[in-house]
Amino acid sequence: MKFNQKSCEILKTFDNGKNILKTILELPEGTATVYDIGVRSRLTDKEGMQSGVIAAKASTGSLADVRIVGDKVEVSIPGQVALATLGCQMAGWAIKTDSGCMMASGPGRILARKPKTTFEKIGYDEQSSQAALILEAGTLPDAQTCQYILEKTKANEAVLAVFPGDSAAGLVNVLARVVELAVYRLDYLGYDVNNILSAEGSVKIPKEKGMCEANDAVIYNSKVKLEVKEWDERLTQKCTSKAAACHGKKFKEIYQQAGCDFYKIDNAIYAPAEVEVKVR
Repeated sequence: MKFNQKSCEILKTFDNGKNILKTILELPEGTATVYDIGVRSRLTDKEGMQSGVIAAKASTGSLADVRIVGDKVEVSIPGQVALATLGCQMAGWAIKTDSGCMMASGPGRILARKPKTTFEKIGYDEQSSQAALILEAGTLPDAQTCQYILEKTKANEAVLAVFPGDSAAGLVNVLARVVELAVYRLDYLGYDVNNILSAEGSVKIPKEKGMCEANDAVIYNSKVKLEVKEWDERLTQKCTSKAAACHGKKFKEIYQQAGCDFYKIDNAIYAPAEVEVKVR
């Protein structure tokens, strides 16, 4: 299945957004279309949230339904959960630029095999003339960065959506990763994530758009339901944020106590508040 093609089609619906800035770059390796959904574009909170939903859907390779229902972001993945989350949605490709680093998610990672071990574990490969990526960054990618993406993905067309982490679109995308965090945690604990048949999750939208508030929402106000082939009950509590020694503290405090270094934070905290598992 051509998940990059499907995600490119989703991202191109941004053409209908009147306040979304679009840039097309003609490069030696092909064409890059860049949609700005929060860097320079002047979007209302409603427009930013709607753009975030579109980007979040595209980030999963079209495998997930993402929606805002009341005061929550809800995610539903009816199949191929490991591919949708770890293979696509996970921000698993750090693209270095002159101005810093862009964290890339989306099915374009499949083409670049970023990271290679993930796709060896999932057992999926894809070749495509189109590459779809969602970039979390404070600046827009320049021609050199877009050329690099085309070279690494071996595509001749890249379709990119870009937002900063503290934007409305960024907030939605962090919250929409609630299932991905559960799958990532289970993978870390040694569970074969290919056993996950379907998944859904929900998380309450915080009033503030900041990184700390978004993490607090996932850590303390989220729930994930998994349907699996096999299960070890000992994993049920281990895959929730309650397994972390720092659970109970605000993420801002956790972050500050770690010297503002994400790598020094107990990674067990990056998990949903509740995980419910059903064995089929």
